[in-house]
Amino acid sequence: TFAGASNVSPGDDLPDPSPTTVNGALNVNFGGDGPGDIVFSTSGPALTSGGLTVNYHWDQPTHTLTAFTGTFGGLDEHDVFTVQVTDVASHTYHFELLDHLDHPSLDGLAGDNTENNLVLNLGFTATDGNGDTAAGTLAVDVDDDMSVANTVNVSETAQNNGQTNLLIILDTSLSMGISPSG
Repeated sequence: TFAGASNVSPGDDLPDPSPTTVNGALNVNFGGDGPGDIVFSTSGPALTSGGLTVNYHWDQPTHTLTAFTGTFGGLDEHDVFTVQVTDVASHTYHFELLDHLDHPSLDGLAGDNTENNLVLNLGFTATDGNGDTAAGTLAVDVDDDMSVANTVNVSETAQNNGQTNLLIILDTSLSMGISPSG
């Protein structure tokens, strides 16, 4: 699994290491009709992970939205994050970041070393007990823990004191398929 962020860069706003999971409750009120269902949209934000397009899949039985690269269910599928409705009645969720998301440059230029978080706005539809629906959004703030490059000088000296070891192995077992000439 993805270990999360492990640096504290200037402008960093989360602890080190940054958490990769979030639990909470969606702002849903089912009213007098009681709970029905909560379904996340599969047309999530346009994202990339490792330069690959992130796609979305909703699994109704587990109430889980999976963001992935590759083909869902294929050998090339690589999950990036999941959000699961853990209890419809109490409208609770669990978000887990499984791999890196590419954060765009703030100034559009290569080498932008500015900490810029990525806010994921994940849409969902809440349905009450008699079928009335309402749209909502879960906003997840993904910390951009960019790496900090430091210059490291390494100096090594190879030493040879003039002695050489030579190891000779004489194979007389005929294991190499060569018979001795005699």
